[in-house]
Amino acid sequence: METFVFPDKNALAEGAGLRSGAILHPCRRKRLRSPSLALSGGSTPWGCSAPWSQARPSILGRRPGVLGGRTMRARRGDERSNYGTARRRFLEPLGCRPNDFSGDGREGTRGRSPRRYETLLGTTLPLEEGVPVFDWIWLGLGEDGHTVSVFPHQIGLWDDPGCCAVARHPVLPEMRITLTGRVINAARRVTFLVTGAAKAERVRDIIRGNGDGPRVPAALVNPRWGKLEFYMDREAASKL
Repeated sequence: METFVFPDKNALAEGAGLRSGAILHPCRRKRLRSPSLALSGGSTPWGCSAPWSQARPSILGRRPGVLGGRTMRARRGDERSNYGTARRRFLEPLGCRPNDFSGDGREGTRGRSPRRYETLLGTTLPLEEGVPVFDWIWLGLGEDGHTVSVFPHQIGLWDDPGCCAVARHPVLPEMRITLTGRVINAARRVTFLVTGAAKAERVRDIIRGNGDGPRVPAALVNPRWGKLEFYMDREAASKL
């Protein structure tokens, strides 16, 4: 595990963008395919996408393959929709076309939709031991310890045998499709992006380990073959 602490939220966003370039540019040059990225929702991950998209020529050189880390059952124009946010802040600045992004607002939570998304992962990404492998997954961290859309009250979804599961928001009347721990822990690199003093205790417990505290989904992130990173502002890291 590696930790990176920045003075504030803006410095974190800029640092994440620069580091992305240092990591992804060599990755692009060594491979024929574009790198695969999973983008979690949340204000901190989306806030870090702007410096990355501005540096696009040196980072990617061409369009990346982008998939949503969790999909909300919302129309494309809904402010809560991952697709709308990704299009405005990430896809259009990068020069991506709509079919370069999955999790585009058409997925629902009923019927075959989670399985449809799971099939997409299996046919789009390389497999290791039958599990789809992302090059990089960006995660947010909730004050309650949730990540993607696995919340503490449904922590069992983390160990779901599928690649995707249907989650229920604990407060809002929302059903979401979420990646499961099976996929997240198979990624080559997983990075938490965390800001704010309200998350400082949670960050401390996850990084240092807190055997006496309640088990939360974010503490279960442990890539089997890849790297785990925390990018934090000074407030979020204040209790380390």
